[in-house]
Amino acid sequence: MAILEIPIQKDLLAFKEQITLESTLYVFDFYFNQRQNLWFMDILDENDNPQLSGVPIQTNVPQTIHLKHQNIPPGILLPFDIQGEKKDADADDFGIRIKLLYEEVENA
Repeated sequence: MAILEIPIQKDLLAFKEQITLESTLYVFDFYFNQRQNLWFMDILDENDNPQLSGVPIQTNVPQTIHLKHQNIPPGILLPFDIQGEKKDADADDFGIRIKLLYEEVENA
């Protein structure tokens, strides 16, 4: 079991990242909603087919732990506040103060 940091582009308010987690390629679509002052993400498969949409990125809240879906990463996605402020990321600090971590499932 390992904990990985998901790469975040720190200078854009909307971007996509292709990330291989546990031998499967996923596309993460991140976007900032100014009205709600909150980041959101969609998870797509390798062909850009949506698998999970509109997930609010809330600090210290496991994002997909309650979902058991075959086409999303099986581990835990956790936005973590490295400064301990327990505040959600604003437009400028996602990837800086708030890191998106992924905990792999244990190999059986």
